[in-house]
Amino acid sequence: TPQDPQTPQEPLNPADPIYPQEPTEPIKPQEPDEQVEPVNLTVIKKWDDNGKDRPNFAKVTLYDGDTAVESVRLGDWNNWSYSWKGLKGSGNWQIVEEDIPKGYVPSYTYVDGVVTVVNTAALIQTGQLSWPIPVMGGMGLVLMLYGFAVILKKGKNEDV
Repeated sequence: TPQDPQTPQEPLNPADPIYPQEPTEPIKPQEPDEQVEPVNLTVIKKWDDNGKDRPNFAKVTLYDGDTAVESVRLGDWNNWSYSWKGLKGSGNWQIVEEDIPKGYVPSYTYVDGVVTVVNTAALIQTGQLSWPIPVMGGMGLVLMLYGFAVILKKGKNEDV
């Protein structure tokens, strides 16, 4: 219920948590406890295939979060590897292969500043193994119809 404006209010109690406190020192922004050291990243490209139909190069891109920083080409001329030195230690670094060749599946591993990208040759379904399915299904249907015809004919011959 609202208080009557005629009723005197109680004086403020300093123990009351809403009682105004003396101003405090301004809060200073906290400095990070330790400086983040720069990082070095190396990418190594490997192939798990028989060596046929392999492209002459692979393109990888270095990302800091969602931002592409640099793209490089890897090939025999640089032993399928590249290194970035002195990257910002607080970055969210990722290395992604671009334009993956058809018929390959990439996998990524990271150990001690080295990202290894392995492209494994994938089995490509050519359709050569699926052609017998409709042929065999059709032949099975024909044999079933022939079996029913023989049974019906045998049944008519016995009725006579």
